[in-house]
Amino acid sequence: MPDSMRKLILTAMLLLWGLICFSQETDYSICLKNQGIWKISSIPSLQGDLFPESELNNDRSIGFNRAKICFFTADPGFYVENPFHNSVTFAPDHLRNHLVRQVYEQELFPEFVDPNYGQINLPVLNVAYYPSEKGAYNYDVTPTPFSAGIDVEGLLEEPATRWGGISRTIQSGNILSNSNLNFISFWLMDPFVYESTSNGGSLLIHLGNISEDVLKDGRISLENGLPGRPYPKAGIDTTIWGRVAESFPLVNGFDSDLESRPYQDVGFDGLRDEDEQTFFANYLSAISDAFGTESVAYSNARVDPSSDNFRFYIDNKFNQQQAGIIERYHRYNGLDGNSTINNQAKYIPIGSTLPDTEDVNRNGILDTLENYYQYRINLHPESMDAGRNFITEVKTTNPPNGDGTPVNWYRFLIPIHTEHKEEFGDMASADSMMSIRLILKDFDKPVILRFSTLELRNNDLKPHVNQNGNLLLYPNPVSDHLNIVFKDDGITEINILDLTGRIIVSEQAAHIHTYRRFDVSSLQAGVYIISIKTDSGKFSGKFIKAN
Repeated sequence: MPDSMRKLILTAMLLLWGLICFSQETDYSICLKNQGIWKISSIPSLQGDLFPESELNNDRSIGFNRAKICFFTADPGFYVENPFHNSVTFAPDHLRNHLVRQVYEQELFPEFVDPNYGQINLPVLNVAYYPSEKGAYNYDVTPTPFSAGIDVEGLLEEPATRWGGISRTIQSGNILSNSNLNFISFWLMDPFVYESTSNGGSLLIHLGNISEDVLKDGRISLENGLPGRPYPKAGIDTTIWGRVAESFPLVNGFDSDLESRPYQDVGFDGLRDEDEQTFFANYLSAISDAFGTESVAYSNARVDPSSDNFRFYIDNKFNQQQAGIIERYHRYNGLDGNSTINNQAKYIPIGSTLPDTEDVNRNGILDTLENYYQYRINLHPESMDAGRNFITEVKTTNPPNGDGTPVNWYRFLIPIHTEHKEEFGDMASADSMMSIRLILKDFDKPVILRFSTLELRNNDLKPHVNQNGNLLLYPNPVSDHLNIVFKDDGITEINILDLTGRIIVSEQAAHIHTYRRFDVSSLQAGVYIISIKTDSGKFSGKFIKAN
């Protein structure tokens, strides 16, 4: 058979399997991207080596290492003509920057694009972490046994020792016993697209029972439990963090009297800014003693002692400064003032219509139990390769709405029951695994994570066709023999790796042509990467080894 005809047939086989893959796939998944469900998280317990202050209770030192973390999905109105955004202007080409631009379905999933519907935007969950900036309820000043203190500008010293976290509930019953959920899966844009020399850091994913006690004092902070007037004695208790209601309200809503809103919409400390200045006077005095009242550290702390103020992303100050999208969301997750009423505005400057509470799952109690699996991902420019670090696929794109710089997207696929997970707490007796927590740590510079997908899945794989369309793996899942079809000649080596990058099987090949039947019967059940070296380069694919 002529070589050209043979390659044409193999190409047709690849395309056919691709069609089968996308038309017959029956996936079950739970999307986790909804920004409105994510909240700032509690400090992880049971890990005294990473979070030594977590062993404390009812102590402000618990928050000394909490750094600024922002999480949002950008308003689509920024990218189109919108009457509410007429005053918004950006610097030239700002919306083409990879860290803020829109991501279209065509870029990552061209196989699903229907040309009749044009460009479909993929909502992206953006998580921006600033390890040098104080997060909410961080009153660190001078070095302590747990923290490194701040500098004259109020920035956190030794940022790599700090952390930021967000968490959310998952209303799906017991996650770990749910046979329909086997993987944590997400596509992540290269966080180092403009920072190739970054030292990187760690992304810790916690799945299981996650404490709701952000302030870690055993008391439920809930805004609608506060009275609509300053400092009444009845029904209010005072803690080291501020004011807290002694009873749980029956209605999940603010007082109907709008004049009460400024006294309720104040965040977890139960205090307005002016009340924080009085309540945390010793904290402000400590900054004054260390750096003086003229310092930036003191000036900023006095404006918002608890670092919990909300600011809407469409704001006149932002408009005057031509602020970028990331800057506009810098305080969007603040709790103090995020439900104010302004009937004079053309738009509603609001972050939440409901009162903020530590009772995230709204079951009327403060869940403090911590039983969870931890999955550790090393985010570093040199560790972002398929076959390592739970990365199963890499796509390099250069979309027309970008700035002309190619950017990588990484597919992370983490088996929930992988042997590489870490276990904290009594997982055997846990009966309801309904939360997930993301922790960023070890970073010494700001980082922005852009999740185009983030989900729990049942079965992520199928007959696999790689990005270049020249490698086919089937069947998938496979029990005994994996068929490898390669469009080009010259396979010289085949390696099978687990998701951490460890080589399980390695075989030299004497320029095998186009097809190979590979025995994988001895592998344990799980997800694997197959790496193929050829005369023209290295190619990879992924497959599931079934029992």
